[in-house]
Amino acid sequence: MYQDNISRFQDPLFNYIYSLVGNVELSKDILQETNCALWRKLDDFDPDRPFKPWAYTFAFNQVRAARKTMKRNWLLFLSEDNLELASQAYTTHVRESYDVRLGCLDQCINQLSSPNQELIQRRFFDREAVHEIATSLGRSANAISLSLFRIKGFLATCIEANLSADKLEDS
Repeated sequence: MYQDNISRFQDPLFNYIYSLVGNVELSKDILQETNCALWRKLDDFDPDRPFKPWAYTFAFNQVRAARKTMKRNWLLFLSEDNLELASQAYTTHVRESYDVRLGCLDQCINQLSSPNQELIQRRFFDREAVHEIATSLGRSANAISLSLFRIKGFLATCIEANLSADKLEDS
């Protein structure tokens, strides 16, 4: 299950590493090392915490390790202080973007009907299995899955519309 997170976050991890390194090939190498470290420590991941910040910590440590290894070529890396500042700036931006999307998600969930809000609550917040929800509601698992698919589509569209509206207001 958490292995999917590693695959899903390849682009954000690469972008984060590249923002600190500024070299595509070196960023690819560091991403590979980061993936290896994540796989080795996957059993230590706390599923109650967000995956991305946990993975960024590994990436940051791999950047630091590469920096030490390649210290001779100082043009490739920022100073230790500037590396830390760049990392903080990047993660702050990601966190703010996440917080904005989370706020949009809350607004969009509030636009759902009560039964649909209950489905979202049970499936994604309470982590109840689809077949359990279906049994308790007297519906088929396929019907519940289809409802969740449609709700997720609505939420994605709603979030993007809210984000676009916010961008228009900011300009």
